[in-house]
Amino acid sequence: SYIITTPRQWVSGATAQVCVYVDNPSAPDGKLTFAVKTYDWQPVDEDRNFTVVPNTVVHIPGGKTEKCYEVAVPSSTYNYGDLHIFGSVAGVNISRTVSMSWKRSKQVTFIQTDKYLYEPSENVKFRILTVTGPYLNVSTDQGLYTIYVDTQEESHSTTNFKVEDFVLPRFEVTLKPPSYILATDETFTFTVCA
Repeated sequence: SYIITTPRQWVSGATAQVCVYVDNPSAPDGKLTFAVKTYDWQPVDEDRNFTVVPNTVVHIPGGKTEKCYEVAVPSSTYNYGDLHIFGSVAGVNISRTVSMSWKRSKQVTFIQTDKYLYEPSENVKFRILTVTGPYLNVSTDQGLYTIYVDTQEESHSTTNFKVEDFVLPRFEVTLKPPSYILATDETFTFTVCA
């Protein structure tokens, strides 16, 4: 017994996952091949199939296993296609084709300057951040959260932040001036209480 899963919609220019779960501890080694082909909707006499993701071969280890495989999805102008999966899993030969779609990634670019107004000949400091979607609409309950970032260079970064109800601290400052100040006084003393 086995299960092969993947999203029905892949993001163009990103990485998709195909996951294989084998429940039989005595299952033999296997091998699967994935390919995605699309077709041109224009009615013509010639074959208009295009390979979007070329054959990707993965080895399935024997025994009970659960493993996900990364499939690079190139940028494409097509929106629909067929995912072809064939090979052997848990001693069973399979050949399956499923319709699927993919969408273009959404990129948002943020440009931030260190301040709004500058004087002539002053240096402008800025940063640019481009984020690729799809984005998750997440609501946060109170607690401690961690953002994990993996880059293509396989480096990892994390940052923590806290979500909690809080009230800005309030305080009172009292200035007590002298009882009188003369116009000829060069200095005067105030009492500050906080």
